[in-house]
Amino acid sequence: MMVQRIIITAMVVCFSIMAGANQWHDEADRCWNEAQKYKKERNIKQAVEYLKRAVMAERKNENPRVEELVAQLNDLGQSYDILGDYNKSLHYYKLMQATCKKYNVADHEAMAVNNIGQAYFHLDRFDEAMVLYKEALEISRKYAFKDRMVLALNNMALVHRVKKDFIGAKECYDEALIYARDAKIRDNMAAITSNAGTMYYFMKEYDRALELYTEALGIDRRRVSDEYLTV
Repeated sequence: MMVQRIIITAMVVCFSIMAGANQWHDEADRCWNEAQKYKKERNIKQAVEYLKRAVMAERKNENPRVEELVAQLNDLGQSYDILGDYNKSLHYYKLMQATCKKYNVADHEAMAVNNIGQAYFHLDRFDEAMVLYKEALEISRKYAFKDRMVLALNNMALVHRVKKDFIGAKECYDEALIYARDAKIRDNMAAITSNAGTMYYFMKEYDRALELYTEALGIDRRRVSDEYLTV
């Protein structure tokens, strides 16, 4: 009889824990959905408030859903980017990075580090931005995340451009194009190709610049054609 009571008590405790976890998961999801609704309405300030509630609810679980928590923190950072409050976005991107490190989510960590670099860039802290972009590149190389490598290299090139180091920018764009073509990454491919062309233009290598501008135009035309065919 005593054994039965122990088993029943244990089952009740487990059920209570699970019910509590589900309650906070449900609250986090509800707040997330509300935030997305306000974002569609371009009410970013209200979206931010619901995203904060989503993060708080998710964190109240002993075992938070890592993907959801990372997405919430990333969305908060991006929302503050839209509002132009880069110190706030920096705060949430750093929380995103810490969460990724804690739960060993390398792919999202590379994105978090890149996002921190972007916040520094918007704050005109270019040297710090470059350090973070290089760190994002190293993480991405370690795990062969070629899409993240392309993004980091593109952002590194932008820092070089701001600092009038066109040779450094060209080298980054050229490397980004190699990875993008190898992995057949079409997102932003036209923009990176065009940016690389601009670097050659500044270096007065006009034939190469024209070649890349033409390639960028072809990529955009194919993309538009593919989108038309899938409608």
